[in-house]
Amino acid sequence: MKYTKDSFIVIPDRDALYGMKPDTQAVFMWICRFADSDGLCFPSKKTLSAASGVSKRRVFDCLSELEEAGILRQETRKRGKTFTSNLYQVMLVEPQVVQEVHEGSAGGALGVVHQVPNNSIQVELQSNELNLATASVAGEINQVMELFQTTLNPTIKYGNKTQRKAIEELIGQFGLARVVKMVEYSGKISGEQFAPVITTPYQLQSKIGQLIAYHKKSFNKPQVVTSI
Repeated sequence: MKYTKDSFIVIPDRDALYGMKPDTQAVFMWICRFADSDGLCFPSKKTLSAASGVSKRRVFDCLSELEEAGILRQETRKRGKTFTSNLYQVMLVEPQVVQEVHEGSAGGALGVVHQVPNNSIQVELQSNELNLATASVAGEINQVMELFQTTLNPTIKYGNKTQRKAIEELIGQFGLARVVKMVEYSGKISGEQFAPVITTPYQLQSKIGQLIAYHKKSFNKPQVVTSI
């Protein structure tokens, strides 16, 4: 079978990983795999452990090492009063441009000013501060994506643009809380006779009518919130 572009994991600044422990590099590789186009994701420690083959306890140390190296930033997240998985921002180590002046060829006159890279300076992927609005939207999308992964489809790809777009439109139309209820309800009825088959955000978006109709007919499920 021929490879496709999505079969590869893009690792920014692989040189920054040089000399790091193999398990730390493995954890970073999977964070890059889960990250969206803005370098944002929030897989749980359990997900990172299962994907990388690194113990959950060791994952904590790996994340700290990556953060100390300047190639990862962590932010804590809460759902109500409960802490959820951290939000991760992949960082980019970019050369600093400094000036180096060389003597010219005419009587020691100053010549051309050259730009010389200095890899010791670390900068963020796009700016020195996270764009909070972008992070918020991406965080909500990743939250729904993670719910799909744990509830309906463990093989779903975080970076799939079609699925992410579907989630974004669903949240825009119904709000995050209601979309979360839809996903949870889809997982609850999965496998039931005549229930719509929903395993991806795009399918949820396409089958909302079917899902609502099925819910209305399921009078024997009072525990389900009526306004999905």
